Amino acid sequence: GESIVAQRLFLFGPPARTILDLSTGYDLTVVGAHDRYESTLPGLGHIATCIVEQSTNATLVGREIPPGRGLRVLACIDGSLASQNALRFMASSLQLDSSEVTLLHIAETPWIHPGPVPEWTEYPSREFEAADPEGQIDRELRRESSHILEVARLMLESYGIAAQVLASEGDAVLEIVSESESGEYDLIVIGATGEEGLREALTGHASSRIAAVAPCSVLIPRYVA
Repeated sequence: GESIVAQRLFLFGPPARTILDLSTGYDLTVVGAHDRYESTLPGLGHIATCIVEQSTNATLVGREIPPGRGLRVLACIDGSLASQNALRFMASSLQLDSSEVTLLHIAETPWIHPGPVPEWTEYPSREFEAADPEGQIDRELRRESSHILEVARLMLESYGIAAQVLASEGDAVLEIVSESESGEYDLIVIGATGEEGLREALTGHASSRIAAVAPCSVLIPRYVA
């Protein structure tokens, strides 16, 4: 295998700010979820949280990986430039030859689905569609989800990486964390932007929320337009 050459740096100052300043010259910043004194606690420590939320490059929050098996990777995509960038970073930076990769797309559905209306079943198909606007939206979301997953699958295929595809709907953070737990994944890959604005504030920085509650390591390649 290839040898790894590491440098040792001893710096003084506020840990998070010092790491962020230094990381601008690197492609990837690797942090633990907590420092060595709090390593058994859930969530993220203060320093890791600052780095995940403020770093301008890719960040890996490392958690323990069970030995004796290939890496199980859950790559979360939404069709955005940030998620495309995350896939390219993952494919070009990680050795995934013996890994199992799953592409996950979440169709976020904030509305509450009503129960079926029996009378609709007697309508001709066109009248039924006109009377069922939420059903039309659901079908369109499924078509969009299939398209996004297929584009992503083909992108990874161009790197020689085979991937399974999985679609779900609901709250993105909850669905991703739930799938990572039930599927016993070792790594979640999710893109993020370098933008700070109202949308990021309202969503609560989804990538950092996932990094905080995920049961496994989380890789966050950051896309800056």
